Amino acid sequence: MVAKIDGSGLQTTGLINSLTAQNTTSGTSFTFSNIPSTAKRVTMSLYQIGLVGSDFLTIKLGTSGGTVTTGYTGAGISTTAGQGVSGYQNNQYSSGFALQGGWISSSYKWSGNIILMNITSNIWTLSGVIGADSTTATAESGGGVTLSSALTTLILGTNGGTTFNNGSVNVFYE
Repeated sequence: MVAKIDGSGLQTTGLINSLTAQNTTSGTSFTFSNIPSTAKRVTMSLYQIGLVGSDFLTIKLGTSGGTVTTGYTGAGISTTAGQGVSGYQNNQYSSGFALQGGWISSSYKWSGNIILMNITSNIWTLSGVIGADSTTATAESGGGVTLSSALTTLILGTNGGTTFNNGSVNVFYE
């Protein structure tokens, strides 16, 4: 017996779904929309993300009402061999999640995963670790935000609007 599946009527609930990867070789932010309201876990994967100048990476969330610019809590911290630890609390930068703890050199190329979990209703938590490919730097981030409606969008940017010059990013949901 042979089963033929044409894909019509299939739902991918419980499977990892991919949005379209974006090159981060120019521009100041990268928007991923069309995250379904049923998503419970969203992962942003970074590969060798580079910046023209020193700045730190941020993630903002969006709903059908637009980009969420307030209410983020948590902290980001960076560790670099020989330079110690630097950290920022996100409530100082409550307009988005800070992925690193401080202003990071433009020579760093960051790779890693940032995971967002929907713990109930429209309450989301974030955790992640990224590392710089050409140095001994790592950055950790954790926090939370309550949205007014379902998550639909993730935006990768920087605190100061610095231009990206290397790498790629993609978003996965389940």
